[in-house]
Amino acid sequence: MNVITSPNNILEIKDLNLRYQTLAGEVYAINHVSLWLEKGQALGLVGESGCGKTTLAMAIMGLLPKNVKIASGRILFQQEDLLGKTREEMRKIRWRHISMIFQGAMNVLNPVQRVGDQIVEAILTHMNLSRDEARDRVADLYEMVDLDPKRINDYPHQYSGGMKQRAVIAMALACSPDLVIADEPTTALDVMVQHQILDELNKLRNSLEMSLIYISHDISIIAETCRRVGVMYAGSVMEHADALDLFAHPRHPYTRGLLSSYPSLLGDKKRLDPIPGEPPNLLEYPNSCIFCHRCPERDDVCRRTLPELREVAPGHMVYCHRA
Repeated sequence: MNVITSPNNILEIKDLNLRYQTLAGEVYAINHVSLWLEKGQALGLVGESGCGKTTLAMAIMGLLPKNVKIASGRILFQQEDLLGKTREEMRKIRWRHISMIFQGAMNVLNPVQRVGDQIVEAILTHMNLSRDEARDRVADLYEMVDLDPKRINDYPHQYSGGMKQRAVIAMALACSPDLVIADEPTTALDVMVQHQILDELNKLRNSLEMSLIYISHDISIIAETCRRVGVMYAGSVMEHADALDLFAHPRHPYTRGLLSSYPSLLGDKKRLDPIPGEPPNLLEYPNSCIFCHRCPERDDVCRRTLPELREVAPGHMVYCHRA
């Protein structure tokens, strides 16, 4: 499993394997994923589109579609296995203890309901407050995310993109959750608004002492936001380490490839080197390294044997034969 178990961990994912049941066959969506997150810290998940980041988030939230089969593994939240919970038990956990900032705030809010009422509804469902107390709570949340409380009664179409995103963040924080999962929350925003949202999230995480999982394909956002980073590829975590250690000393060839294909404002200008080839077809999970056919460092062992996630430095885990 290679998870560093600790009472300080709010979340531990142990050897998780998920399969999508499709007409074409089983899709090996999540494979041997092991991660952990300490209380009050931020974990970033980065990787190419389709690598399994959002599927992993949905598994934590208990929002997987009906055609997903949990083959094996555990998701421990505050030492309790979420995969063993009933639907009703997960309803009580969602928003109250684990909340999510979904991808694309433009489509999250109900267009025919006032924004403030949507947040009030979430509060009344999970907290023992009166409607007036819930509206006061929403006003406080608006100030917390730098929105004018006077805009509570507006409809979503009256908000700009940045305002909608702040409202969705306010909704995620409404019940004071222990863990917030942010799935590409700034993708549709311009650079200036994106920076403001990231800064706001960091301030809120520190002031509220909450834990955060930040999902993005943008390495710079992960570097700015998170203390630890998990690099995902084709449903597997290739590397998991402290952010400074991972960016300074990447051990997996895929991590090095990602960093080489991303522009940097530091140092001399250099040519960007894309990773050759394409991700594998996950209808057939190979009995070799999943990155083997794209890896410039592969050898015979990589071609015929699955690697194991192993610790190559304190807290630095790598899923590779040659790390």
